[in-house]
Amino acid sequence: MEENGIGRPATYATVVSVLYKREYIEKDGKSMKPTELGFKVTEFMEKNFADIVNIKFTAEMEEKLDNIINGTEWQQIISVFYPDFSESVNKAYSSEKKVKLEEEVTDVVCEKCGAFMVVRNGRYGKFLGCPNYPKCKNIKNIDEVVGKCPRCGGEIVKRKTRTGKVFFGCGNYPTCDFMSWEIPAPIFCPACCSVMRIVTKEGKKQYICINKNCNNVVLPVEEAPKPEENE
Repeated sequence: MEENGIGRPATYATVVSVLYKREYIEKDGKSMKPTELGFKVTEFMEKNFADIVNIKFTAEMEEKLDNIINGTEWQQIISVFYPDFSESVNKAYSSEKKVKLEEEVTDVVCEKCGAFMVVRNGRYGKFLGCPNYPKCKNIKNIDEVVGKCPRCGGEIVKRKTRTGKVFFGCGNYPTCDFMSWEIPAPIFCPACCSVMRIVTKEGKKQYICINKNCNNVVLPVEEAPKPEENE
């Protein structure tokens, strides 16, 4: 982006954060990749707003906005840009159908009609909906289970704050208010009682204490070597 004269280095983190929040991209190891929704939105924009969705336009608009700060009348820039943009919006609105993503069928059974519920995208993120809508309007919150709570043994589910930051909390909330910014191990550190995180090294899962003054390592019971293996 910087090489093409788009944005400012101080804004890049915010741009990426918005892309994650709107689920246009997702993490792929240490990299990021477009989601199905990201591909659909890009395809829609390129088809209906080809003059806008390109690097040259964005770089030139950055320069024009800088000129406004330096004293250029904003009405002059808007009068050139808006008429064609408004026409493109009206054409897209009247000719394009609502973008639909392929529904993911789950193993969750709708208690109202017996159908397998599907994952849908709404204004506030993903949720479970009955495929027989509008005949059946049953919906449920969707939680991605990632482990066991070290405090009460309940399910740890992946959630997001209002700003879109991911955290991991106990599914038994508010009875249990345990939460962590990292996927927690199902046990607390036996040395200092701090939260432990899950790490995989050389194919083996380890629990490592997040306390920098401790850094105790525990090998999960199910992966610990059996007595006969040490003989």
